[in-house]
Amino acid sequence: CALTSTSSAARYSPIRGVGDSLTNQMGMDLIVKAFFDAVSTGSNGLSDFLQTPDIAKFLLVDARRPNCPQGDTILHIAARSGNLSVLTLAVEAGADIEAMNASGKRPLHEAAQCGHPECAQFLIENGANVNALKRGDWTPLMLSVASCVYGSTPLPKVNQQLDVLRLLLRHGADISAVNKDGWNCLHI
Repeated sequence: CALTSTSSAARYSPIRGVGDSLTNQMGMDLIVKAFFDAVSTGSNGLSDFLQTPDIAKFLLVDARRPNCPQGDTILHIAARSGNLSVLTLAVEAGADIEAMNASGKRPLHEAAQCGHPECAQFLIENGANVNALKRGDWTPLMLSVASCVYGSTPLPKVNQQLDVLRLLLRHGADISAVNKDGWNCLHI
């Protein structure tokens, strides 16, 4: 995936005085990839990426993961990896809480599927739709149930996954919502 717009790279200054060559598309792609990788692995070096306000806003709001057919935003990556601090920064910077990737997943789908109750709570408190449908018509509740049922949730994380299920239900998740195959979360 390329950045959201090819002209975006030219608007942002280089990181910590590295040279104007970083403002070209290839340089920005490398910065975005490194930032997204740092977020997904929980790296402590995230503040280095956020030193320049223009680049910070670009990384937190406008960028899509380079060479990624899924089209993930930083919200998707942070929600999937349970990185609440980056999720908070991105939302405060103006990131779209309902941004969809190529499969139609929103950040709440990622937090629900991966069992991150704090991230799910934050997203819901900031307006995420608990009944949002991804392609294939799966809701966050369905993805959370499927993670428990099909064994993709490691045993130590089962309680976190159950916390996500309870959270979604408390906030009005529809257990009777059906996907394109006519299944609801009870069929899964």
